Amino acid sequence: MPLHALQINKFHIPELGVKIQGDLDSSLLKLPISYREKSYGPLKAQLDVTMIDHMDALLIRGFASVAMQCNCDRCDSNFTHLLESEEICHHIENCPDIIDLTEYIREDILLTFPQHYLCRDDCKGLCSGCAANLNKESCQCSKPDNGGSFDNTLDNINFD
Repeated sequence: MPLHALQINKFHIPELGVKIQGDLDSSLLKLPISYREKSYGPLKAQLDVTMIDHMDALLIRGFASVAMQCNCDRCDSNFTHLLESEEICHHIENCPDIIDLTEYIREDILLTFPQHYLCRDDCKGLCSGCAANLNKESCQCSKPDNGGSFDNTLDNINFD
């Protein structure tokens, strides 16, 4: 049975360790649908993992990054979001002959997913009236007079 890029035979690890670098097919990460539903297009992962065999234990250190194509939650614009996990560190004791890093890398990537996908921190979103993208254009709605607004009503309340 051939090994995929995230599976390592521990007997093939040299004394000084081994590095895994390069692009990986993101389907190997088997991310849950709930995390993929916001993205469209392929995910690409880059790993730099150093594994050192210490008396039947492995130390895995490195970083991973995945570029995702997303839609902004505020303005619905398409953008690329880079998920970065720069502090991968796992210690595996009594490891099997074939070590599958998929679960470890998936966990580190999942921890970097944002709660909200924003194209930029100061995204202004869409106008609730005319649906104009306020990052690119001005609102086309007619401006309401403030005579009957809720804000004006609150301003006139005396709390003494």
